[in-house]
Amino acid sequence: MWGPAKIAIEIIDYERPRRLTESIRLSTMDIRGGLTFDLVPGGTLMRWSWEWMPRGVFKLMTPLVARLGRRR
Repeated sequence: MWGPAKIAIEIIDYERPRRLTESIRLSTMDIRGGLTFDLVPGGTLMRWSWEWMPRGVFKLMTPLVARLGRRR
């Protein structure tokens, strides 16, 4: 169905052990966001946040992707 894709990942910010921010570039979209880690009783709370910026035909999928993202 889909063939291999080139992906460029750039680490924008890294603050060990609390935060990782990156920029991801694909042929169909750019993605920017990251992960944060906070110590909580009994473990670690991981949060993630991403901003998807589709290009070309994939812009048409933006409402669907946004709806799926809110459900997660």
